[in-house]
Amino acid sequence: MIFQHFNLIPNLSVLTNTLTGKLGYLNFFESLKLASNKKNKELAVENIKRVGLGNFVYQKVKNLSGGQQQRVSIAR
Repeated sequence: MIFQHFNLIPNLSVLTNTLTGKLGYLNFFESLKLASNKKNKELAVENIKRVGLGNFVYQKVKNLSGGQQQRVSIAR
């Protein structure tokens, strides 16, 4: 199910928004190191590529179209 509002943070990159989907599975200290964890980054980039946004990994979400934002929320 995809919600009408994607709950993305517009000023963050596609990668960072995708990584936020992992926060619910980590404790506080692990969440502080989320972006520096190579395994988490690889998984996020793989999901971004899977939805067809491989060229937009470091772009801010606010610069994407509505359909692209929807795919970011799916990758998350």
